[in-house]
Amino acid sequence: MSFNKDLDIDSKLTKTGSFSLEEDHDESVSSKAAELPVMDTTYGWVVALSSSFILMISVGLTNSFGIYLTEYQLNVFPSTPTSTLSWIGSLQFGAMTLFGVGAGILAERFDTRIVVVAGSIST
Repeated sequence: MSFNKDLDIDSKLTKTGSFSLEEDHDESVSSKAAELPVMDTTYGWVVALSSSFILMISVGLTNSFGIYLTEYQLNVFPSTPTSTLSWIGSLQFGAMTLFGVGAGILAERFDTRIVVVAGSIST
């Protein structure tokens, strides 16, 4: 009796009548181990830390605009209304999200490293 094409119960019964999957289990584990990439490499950690650093800078600068707004109000543009100065942060966030869409499309079509290097050089 076969419930599944991968699991044939009748062929798994031993002469003693017990159920055994040991030989198939060893083969499937060794074949799966050969297919898996090596985990926890130095290059993987470099990529993870670099990505975190890029996100920290790009999102951190946008989110810290309130600190700069106070500086702009008190020292740089004292006679300019706050509503006009707030456009600086709005345009900064809008440009980041707008260019993020384009960078995402380019990263899907080309190598991600090329897009990141081109963006780093252009800014």
